[in-house]
Amino acid sequence: MLYNVILFLDKGGLPIFQKEYIPNDKIRPRIFTGIITAMNKKCSDIIGSPCCYLEFNKLSLSIVTNTKHQISCLLIYAKFCGEEFGKLIATELVESFCSEYADEIAKLKKSEKIGEDEKHFKEFENKISPAIKNSITPILEFLQSQKYINIAMLISSDQLLPHNHRVDAISFVSEYRSLMFQTKQFMSLLSETDNEVIIHLHDTIVMIRKIENASLVVTIDKNANNKKQIFMSVAKHCHIIGHILKLIASLGDYGTDYFQWSVNI
Repeated sequence: MLYNVILFLDKGGLPIFQKEYIPNDKIRPRIFTGIITAMNKKCSDIIGSPCCYLEFNKLSLSIVTNTKHQISCLLIYAKFCGEEFGKLIATELVESFCSEYADEIAKLKKSEKIGEDEKHFKEFENKISPAIKNSITPILEFLQSQKYINIAMLISSDQLLPHNHRVDAISFVSEYRSLMFQTKQFMSLLSETDNEVIIHLHDTIVMIRKIENASLVVTIDKNANNKKQIFMSVAKHCHIIGHILKLIASLGDYGTDYFQWSVNI
């Protein structure tokens, strides 16, 4: 659940973009960013690094800074989504913003006019959903980089994320559909739902876990000594992906086609 996205100058805390998703009179961007800027200056002076995460009774705040352009993103969201969720989303948003408006930001800073017009970067609202979608890829890439994990892919309908040259996408989707069809038939006989399928092959463990309207497919080396930890890591990242997919689906027009950024077969 997302409350606010606020982008502000790292020095001074001046907001240059904000998007409110859930109205809350207590959340005032200029006050929030001013307090965070002052707090981070103290943190940097005392412990040598700024604060990047704050957790309250129901809300969490994630702060990520693009050091090159000195622009920070403050993400205010529901506490139950977790720390890594906020860090991923805030990182993608601030990097997307700086990539899109780097030259414009430099010109406005030079003329000392940045922040004068609150609606100057209003069109960035249309970039928020694609940036949030992009935050799934780093999760899959992290899982796939782990020592005993060979493949970590998200599949929905006939689309895959991320694009992986080691995988024959057409064959992969075909085999996946066949497996899911047989699984559904078997589970229907037991009046159960197939939320997770684990297949033990000769040298590989294949895990297929449903996440919202998608499925995460992970292949694990059967000779791994720390299978329990690997399964726990996969479960943890499934939780994060689930929150991201729910958020994407809640963003209005994007709710029906939130996999259109991936690879079409």
